[in-house]
Amino acid sequence: MKYLKNPAPIGLALMLFFNSLAQAATMKEEDLVSVEFTTLALGNRNIEDLKYESDGQVRTISIYTRTFTQPHSYSGPPSMIFFREERSPSDGTIQRIPVANAKLSPNQKEVLILFMGNDGGSDEHYQVFTVKRDRSIFPAGSYQIFNLSEYAITGKIGEELFQLNDMDSTVVELSNRETTAIEVKFARSEGDSWTLAYNSLWPHRTNFRSNIFIFGTDDEVNPVNVQVFKEYLNPDSSE
Repeated sequence: MKYLKNPAPIGLALMLFFNSLAQAATMKEEDLVSVEFTTLALGNRNIEDLKYESDGQVRTISIYTRTFTQPHSYSGPPSMIFFREERSPSDGTIQRIPVANAKLSPNQKEVLILFMGNDGGSDEHYQVFTVKRDRSIFPAGSYQIFNLSEYAITGKIGEELFQLNDMDSTVVELSNRETTAIEVKFARSEGDSWTLAYNSLWPHRTNFRSNIFIFGTDDEVNPVNVQVFKEYLNPDSSE
């Protein structure tokens, strides 16, 4: 039987090896995110039966154009992959075909995932925007405005004024007092000037928060299309 003359380096190497495994496992655990998310399809068609993996389980979700999905929980890597499952013609195995990738952050508690792009077909793929919407920054009684047009937009909600570049967003918080109506105006940039594009009166409810999406149009009478999605927030629920 042969004995190792100097086992210390091997012992040290094994210790370093297992330590590196422990660090890798810790790093992997730290890289995981846990968020609550809801979705919306910004297009003309719903997106049916997309799949994603959360906490090691494959789940299915349909994404709609006229309403938010109910909140879902996600636990996994910060790169959240939505995919289709297809059977390989060569060996019959199930393959995952990615169609969207949502980038999440560990400091997010609640997010809205917006889907834009083609819907259906062999080259199905969606551009995804992930919006942080924790209640600390988007509470009840407030308005989150998304400028999805190609123009700069200036706006007024109640007495609050704001300006948004294209593909930008902001949150407007009003007082906790309910009113029968608040003034809502949006103007679209036209070179060095501005054109009033939307003017209306809305009720203000302190137990709702409103998601406002502004799209550009080619209609001279209605130069922007405004879509509003309101959500009731239970005042007794936790942040």
